[in-house]
Amino acid sequence: MSWIVIALIAYFLYAVVFVLDKFILARPIKSPLVYAFYPGVLGILAVLVVPFVDFSILSPSGIVYALLSGALFIWGLIYFYKTLQAGEASRAVPFTGALTPVATFVFSYLLGVEKLSGQQAAAFLLLVIGSFLIAWGYKNHDFLTKHNIGYGIAAALFFGLSLAFTKLVFEQTNFLNGFIWMRFGGFIFSLLLLTKRSWRNAVFSTTGSVTLRGVILFFSDKIIGSAALVLQNYAISLGSVIIVNALQSTQYLFLFILASLLSIKIKFRKVLHETVGKGAIIQKVLAILVIGFGLWLLIKPHVPPQPMTFGITFSPKFAQELGLDWREAYLKILDELKVKNVRLVAYWDVIEPEKGKYVFDDVDWQIQEAEKRGAKVLFVVGRKTPRWPECHKPPWAYDLKGKEEKQEVLKMLAGTISHFKNFNNIYAWQVENEPLFPFGKCKSLGLRFLQKEVDLVRSLDSRPIVLTDSGELGFAWPVLISRADIFGTTLYRYIHNNTFGYIKYWWIPTEYFRFKVWFATKVFGKEILISELQAEPWEPVSLVNAPFENQYKTMNVEKFREVVDYARRSGFTKAYFWGAEWWLWLKEKHGQQDMWNEAKAIISPHN
Repeated sequence: MSWIVIALIAYFLYAVVFVLDKFILARPIKSPLVYAFYPGVLGILAVLVVPFVDFSILSPSGIVYALLSGALFIWGLIYFYKTLQAGEASRAVPFTGALTPVATFVFSYLLGVEKLSGQQAAAFLLLVIGSFLIAWGYKNHDFLTKHNIGYGIAAALFFGLSLAFTKLVFEQTNFLNGFIWMRFGGFIFSLLLLTKRSWRNAVFSTTGSVTLRGVILFFSDKIIGSAALVLQNYAISLGSVIIVNALQSTQYLFLFILASLLSIKIKFRKVLHETVGKGAIIQKVLAILVIGFGLWLLIKPHVPPQPMTFGITFSPKFAQELGLDWREAYLKILDELKVKNVRLVAYWDVIEPEKGKYVFDDVDWQIQEAEKRGAKVLFVVGRKTPRWPECHKPPWAYDLKGKEEKQEVLKMLAGTISHFKNFNNIYAWQVENEPLFPFGKCKSLGLRFLQKEVDLVRSLDSRPIVLTDSGELGFAWPVLISRADIFGTTLYRYIHNNTFGYIKYWWIPTEYFRFKVWFATKVFGKEILISELQAEPWEPVSLVNAPFENQYKTMNVEKFREVVDYARRSGFTKAYFWGAEWWLWLKEKHGQQDMWNEAKAIISPHN
């Protein structure tokens, strides 16, 4: 994106300007008012290019936006230079800089200027967090005074509103025409400052006291600042005003380096007020890393969707909950969708309804029907298995606790594996479902016991072991990857939260999952797949009882396509859809075939 590069150049120039500002404000010119006054007045020089550009009269609303943008920018400068005069350059600037993108975001939203994509929003958050890390850093008590905070907030509000109006201007006209009109606003506002005697006296008394050295330094600073302003506005005209504004956090990389280098000399350190101790450096370096990651999210190459193999998870229990004949449903899913990869479950309460008495008939039938159609089976065994309530313990095991429960789980595992290892189309054993993630109505039995389960299964059969974790909220995945042959992660984009309602994981970029893929395949040499790829709604109640308008908030055909595209750009090669029973329920019980047809189009060509 060329506008991002342009913005970065602008913020490098701004970093130079802010270092010069500290020298100017410390000695030659001590009034922030005069330092904001002259940029506004000199902005009228923009009329010199009018004969050479396509200058035109804006619409009435465009004129108002332009004049307000220019005036608010100068008003923001006044408060900004008050902040800069009082504090460290590399803390005062980030303080205002951290608040300004937030203000820009709020005003842009209120004015209907633009909205961010999920990846842009994630980058925006990182850039702002990096700014705050610098602003509220190590040994920062002197800066965080009531006046400094007040000045910084005021500057941010004026800058944010100015930039929102700037984008509105550029939506109505070309860059140069809009830029010239906004300079009129700054010029008029600067002249209005002279109407107040105290301000007029401050401007002219300060101006009369400057030296030739001060004048040279001042106008050199203004030339660089003007170039930065032009580039920043040009970037806004081409791209996102919110992101361009958030990108100013990158100038702190340049500012930190410049300030640190200059602070090596004591005479410069006194002017810059810079703290260069170990703690301060660590704080700022951490901030730069956060900012760098946010920048990377914006400039990283686009990853095209990759080919994937898709399968489904099937649960007879869920099919029955939806009012379907589970056997008929299973065969229709296999036959009509041409499924060649299926994840099946040995529910403990189904296969061992009475202690020590195993009933494998229903599961045998599922595996056999898959085998007839050449479908490979990922077989889930254990105490915690797919579908709510996650723990599918038989009634006789409800009251089992501790060592006694663990012994029965191991017995069940041994009996299950010993029976099903005779099926050749089972290609891997999934031991438990998200065993270390606290979800569902059962408490985790811990990592040590999970390892016992894995060791037991390995002793009974040589096929690969799959261990899974929550893709978005789980943190045990590095450990699970190390102990599995294949690691499975869930991938959900739209959920319902009891506190926040319906939400999207917009802040999780594909790179998060690509890192997991890299970690599993390159660091540990393991295979990785998506054990549950969202393709059904996430509701707080049974889907049978949930209104369709609510169900479609977290899953519909458009969201289905979006989730699949996200998965294809996340580095995975294989995924099992979560929701095949729901697709069939929509089709058979409600005459809605969109999800079914979309799934068929996605699954069949890739199998």
